Amino acid sequence: MDPVGGHIPSARNRFFMNNLQENGTFKPAAQLCAEWQQLLGPVADGREVVHQCGSGVTACVNLLSMEHA
Repeated sequence: MDPVGGHIPSARNRFFMNNLQENGTFKPAAQLCAEWQQLLGPVADGREVVHQCGSGVTACVNLLSMEHA
C-alpha cells in the first residue's frame, strides 16, 4: 500500500466537533473519556498523544477535551 500524502502512520482522527454537545459546550467528562479511550485504545498516559492539524486551532480543541476528560 502506498503512503497517503499528509498521513501520519498509525495516526487516529477525531473531528474536533465530536467533543461538543449541541449547545457548543464540551460533552460530560466521563463521556469524553470513554470516547477517547475507544479511539486510542490502551494508552498509558495522555502525554503520549500528539494532537496535530493544519493550523493548531482544532488540535487545541481535542487537547482541551482530553484534559477535560
